Amino acid sequence: MNNSKLIYKNAVYVISTDTDLPVETIDAVYHIGDFNPKSKGTESYEGGGLSVSQHPEEWAAIARLPGDTWLLTNPSGSFLGALSLAQPKKKKIQKWGIRTGYLKTSTLWRMYYYDEDMEEERYFEFADQEDAEAEFEGYAEDDQDVRIEEMPGSFIGTRKLATEGRNKDVIHSEGIAWDILLTLYVEHETNLDGVWWHERLDVLNLSAPRGVIVPSKLSRWSVEKLDSSK
Repeated sequence: MNNSKLIYKNAVYVISTDTDLPVETIDAVYHIGDFNPKSKGTESYEGGGLSVSQHPEEWAAIARLPGDTWLLTNPSGSFLGALSLAQPKKKKIQKWGIRTGYLKTSTLWRMYYYDEDMEEERYFEFADQEDAEAEFEGYAEDDQDVRIEEMPGSFIGTRKLATEGRNKDVIHSEGIAWDILLTLYVEHETNLDGVWWHERLDVLNLSAPRGVIVPSKLSRWSVEKLDSSK
């Protein structure tokens, strides 16, 4: 690919006065693959929409994505800034998820461990205590600080969220359920184009900014297939 053709735009952070949501204004993004919804399977981390990024080559390396590279442009592109949501707004969206049947409360078990590559503490989530304890035994041999915490009142996804959000893991992960819920909230409750996770760009640690354009807003974007031979 000719790198000179890639347009890397800086996202501008603003606050929408109409909905009090943090908004990332982005006018150019990339998608790698095709536009067939069936290609997403049941493990999408961005729900039923179109996965996009501003760093296509890096994202392809992280996710090992095959397929063509597509440039999508929209002068008025706007995304919910998922990592900038204030706690009161998070609670409001969680209540919306409960009311619409996408979320329910349950007890989860988190197994915390230290990730040497990321140089930070991270965790796995389990809906079953026995599964958490089995994972704990495997880590405890090498990590003396590994621990399990019971998390009553966690918000996890329902079968409805798993189906509409195209991710079966929402039923036992609060984090995944939250991300998928945001895509449906944007789809049904806002006029935004999608959701944006402004994560750090670190290919070695499998991290890069990413987003999703929800299905009903895809028609707003102009699409160009890039010539990979140049």
